[in-house]
Amino acid sequence: MSASQSTPCHDARGSYAFVAFLIVAWLMFAAAVFLPDIGRGFVRDDFSWVEAGRDAWSAPATLVQPRTQGFYRPLVTATFALDHAVYGDDPRGYGFTNLYLYVACAAALWVVARRLGLSIEAATLASFVWAINPHGINMALVWISGRTALCVTLAALLAAAAVLRRRYLWTAIWLSAALMSKEEAILLPFVLWFWDRGLAGRASDEPHGRRRRLIVALAAPAIGYLIVRTAAGAFTPFSAPPFYQFAFSPILVARNALEYLDRGATASAIVVLLAWAVVRARIALDDRDRRLLGAAAAWFAAGYALTVFLPIRSSLYAVLPSVGAALAAATLVDRFDRDARPSAPSWRVAAALASVLLLLAPTYRARNTRWVEPARLSARALGAIHAGVSAEPADGVIVLHDETIDPASSFGSAFGTFATNAVRLRTGRRFDVWIEPPPADWRLAGIAPPEDRAVLARFAIHRGAVTRVGP
Repeated sequence: MSASQSTPCHDARGSYAFVAFLIVAWLMFAAAVFLPDIGRGFVRDDFSWVEAGRDAWSAPATLVQPRTQGFYRPLVTATFALDHAVYGDDPRGYGFTNLYLYVACAAALWVVARRLGLSIEAATLASFVWAINPHGINMALVWISGRTALCVTLAALLAAAAVLRRRYLWTAIWLSAALMSKEEAILLPFVLWFWDRGLAGRASDEPHGRRRRLIVALAAPAIGYLIVRTAAGAFTPFSAPPFYQFAFSPILVARNALEYLDRGATASAIVVLLAWAVVRARIALDDRDRRLLGAAAAWFAAGYALTVFLPIRSSLYAVLPSVGAALAAATLVDRFDRDARPSAPSWRVAAALASVLLLLAPTYRARNTRWVEPARLSARALGAIHAGVSAEPADGVIVLHDETIDPASSFGSAFGTFATNAVRLRTGRRFDVWIEPPPADWRLAGIAPPEDRAVLARFAIHRGAVTRVGP
């Protein structure tokens, strides 16, 4: 399907209006929903990432050989290292890096959609649908550690764009970047193979050398990644914490599958239904459209292939797979518009989508609270702790007595099991920190309650206010 064959507008002005409506609506939406809340403070895993990024400057080898066992995501660590060099310990700058990655993902998806033969309008719609998904996107932006999903999505899209152009060296480079961003990319080589064979018009009798280059471009990064990851002592399905170990209970897998189908595809399905309600046109798919929908489904399924077997659920897992749902939605809407009556030009679809999105902006903004409130408390608490222990000895134990009335505004929600990392990062001194009552997974984190004689200071929280309450 060529771009000229799939023009969803009946004149150039309608085409420009379609694109303009979506871009303006998206910019207004992002400015209202995300911009005020990004980088409000570091939360939980953020502190470990910031420490790892800072340490990478003094010990670059830690990028590929971390000092502690955990997930293997050296590219994400590198982004935190760059942020630390530019912003220091200011969380606002780290939040803007997440925003830049988000915009880059939307742009890369537009490029991929065009490479797949979708029209400019359909490519714009694909980026729009992905960027407004209420599941995962806000988490990836507002929670600084959520950039792992943005990094893997951006690298995966760039790898897809490269393979569609037969740029196999760049395919290998971006595939390596995706693998070093997050574990969900492990099945990406198979998806890229399917895309290259099924979508890029490869002839069955093409030169064997070209196929060999593709195989090397896909296999070498995957094999190299597994070798380096094993040497680094990263988590395996057997050594990871229990909530990150695979579980094959039919009930669990079925529940995960249904929930992730909702989180990854519901927004795209709503867009298709809304477009149909406006256009009311018959849809006619040709063979290439069906192949494209199959490729989108393969991306969606591969993106969830690991996380669907995990006991822990996260909306962050929807960021990568929802690319497939967005491409499928754009393909279907493109076909609606192609068959639409002149009285129902496609700009009306864009206007309807823009109106609904802006009306829902307050609801989207409210969903940020889960991450914004802990971030605000984190910033206040660290300021109070830093000031309260400035006259204390260089090391010792700090106890934080938690608030149980509002779980969203508590030491546990702000720091989790990373309270020691947080206070050391803020004060530059080697304090150990204990939260009472402790977070649910404190034993798995390897922390232990302090002896009373070692406590230097105690802080309490009440309705968001943090004060020192004793030695």
